[in-house]
Amino acid sequence: MQMMTKRGIQWLSASADDPQECRERWAADPRAPYALAAGRYFDVVVIGQRIGMETFEQLARHGMPMGPVMLDRSAKLTGFFLPSGQRERFARMLINEDSGPLAYR
Repeated sequence: MQMMTKRGIQWLSASADDPQECRERWAADPRAPYALAAGRYFDVVVIGQRIGMETFEQLARHGMPMGPVMLDRSAKLTGFFLPSGQRERFARMLINEDSGPLAYR
């Protein structure tokens, strides 16, 4: 089952070529796919489901700010939506946490 909050819909649909059409499609069927261009307003970091859920729980527990998060149960992946331009900052933060190669894309 997929769920998207009104805030998530507003945030994500803003990056669509036609935000109103995007919101209307999701209002009719919240599970309907709609292609959005990453990089315009947001980037997505995708990691394995287990580590993603642990990360989500830690962020929530410590009251850390975060944007929308997606969970793809069939692919066992978690995606964190970040404001555009944060890729380098994210990579620097990860280097400080682990000396080995990280499995994210």
